[in-house]
Amino acid sequence: MPKSKPSARLAEFAKFGHVRILGISEIKLSPENDELYRPIDPTDTAILELADSIRTLGFKGSIIITKDGFILSGHRLHVAAGLAGLSEIPVTVENMQRVLQSGCFNPTFIKRLEMYNRQRVKTRLAHSRLPFFEGTNCGHWAFRPDY
Repeated sequence: MPKSKPSARLAEFAKFGHVRILGISEIKLSPENDELYRPIDPTDTAILELADSIRTLGFKGSIIITKDGFILSGHRLHVAAGLAGLSEIPVTVENMQRVLQSGCFNPTFIKRLEMYNRQRVKTRLAHSRLPFFEGTNCGHWAFRPDY
C-alpha cells in the first residue's frame, strides 16, 4: 500500500483536537466507509437536502479527519458541502493515520471509523462484522466471510 502523505497545509494544521479550516480537495474520503456502510450517492435526495441546508444555514460543526487527511466522520457532510459549493470546511484532526509511517494500513483506523459513526443509522454494518486483518508484511483488511 503506498504511503499517504498529508498536504503541507494539513500538516501545518495537524494540531489534534482543534477545529481548523481546510480545503475540500485536501480531505480524502475513506474507501473503507463504502464497505462499512454504503457508497455515498451525490444524487441521493438526502444528500441534496443536506447540501441545500448547508447553503441556507452554513456548515455547522466540523468533520473528523486523520493526520493523513482521511475522513473518520463526516463523509456525507463532505460530499454535501462540495455540492453546496464550499471550497473549505471545518475539520478536527484526530491523532492517528489511516496509513502508518511504514506504509502499512493502520488496523485501528477501521475500528475508529466505526466508533465515530455509531450514532448514525447503519445501512450495512453489524457491530460484529468488524474486519479482520490477514496477509504478511503489511497485510490488508477484509470482512469475515461468515458474517
